[in-house]
Amino acid sequence: MELSPLTQSTHPTNPSPNWELVKLYLPLVKSITKKTLAHFPDSIDRESIHTIGLLGLISASKSYNARKDARFGAYAAIRIRGALLDELRRLDWLPRHLRQKVNHYNKVLKHCEETLGRPLSDDEACNYLHLTKKQLNQVKQYLKPYVFISIDQPCDWDRENSSLSIANQLADHSQQTGIDAYEQKELYELLHHEVNQLPEKMQHMFQLHYQQGIHWTQIATMFQLSKSRICQMHTLMIQMIRKNLLKRLSNS
Repeated sequence: MELSPLTQSTHPTNPSPNWELVKLYLPLVKSITKKTLAHFPDSIDRESIHTIGLLGLISASKSYNARKDARFGAYAAIRIRGALLDELRRLDWLPRHLRQKVNHYNKVLKHCEETLGRPLSDDEACNYLHLTKKQLNQVKQYLKPYVFISIDQPCDWDRENSSLSIANQLADHSQQTGIDAYEQKELYELLHHEVNQLPEKMQHMFQLHYQQGIHWTQIATMFQLSKSRICQMHTLMIQMIRKNLLKRLSNS
């Protein structure tokens, strides 16, 4: 039986995205992104995360096989959700030991402020945390320009599920939501293709992060940039990639 264009299987010999499928399921990216980001602060760049979801959808359209897989909507949802969760883990760019230390400081300060009924001055914060002003400013800097919630930390705002991480709460346990090694490789290959359209310096940064797994803080040091500047550049890169993808969609 001949497959329709919208469900045509994509094989390694024909790696091009199925743009008809991508257009049809664009609302699915928006829906899953909105649901996922409901668990995160407004400071996270929605456009950047939506673009990662779009890449997940495009990747799904390339690898979907109607004979082997479930309906495309269900298949794409798994790929989109997996791409989002994977990227949100990357966005928590503080090393784990440092994130734990900063979280500890935040809890101490919050407790002190609740006890006193007012915000603490810097001198008081230094006293409670046993830090110098320089160390306190460094802690504050780690929280700028974004406030990240680690996706693997317990959801302490949800008493019924306080032992579950955000990733567990977002997961569709009837399906496999993580990206396996092959799917992750395919997603990064798609991203790499788009990154090749960026200026050379941005290409290098993306390769360091997405291919070598180097944290953005380390990349900022390598390029002698501030943490806020590297975040701005990352956002700009994502915006440029998204613009190119949407342009290809409109022309297909």
